[in-house]
Amino acid sequence: MRFAQVLHYLKTKLKASIDEIGILRTIQTLAVLVQGCWVVKSEILYPLECASDVNGVSGDQMQKARDFIVRLNITYLQLYMMIFPAQIIIIASIAALSIHKVQDSQT
Repeated sequence: MRFAQVLHYLKTKLKASIDEIGILRTIQTLAVLVQGCWVVKSEILYPLECASDVNGVSGDQMQKARDFIVRLNITYLQLYMMIFPAQIIIIASIAALSIHKVQDSQT
């Protein structure tokens, strides 16, 4: 979510004047800026003391994996295609896209 979107949301919900600098400082403690959008920090989503209910992966490992993906600025589709390049045809057929459109989405 972009900062302007956050401000607009808060202004419409609170219907009052807000301290933009204070909000920015608060956001900076809770999120990181990725290509102009605020993304919730991994340590907030995956506390160290928790583990995944699905596969038992620790919060620490979940944080590291998510931070790796966020820092590389890779979408899940791009990550999947990087790991399994032979699957591009399957992804394209499921999404009803041409191979060229799928490959173009990587750029």
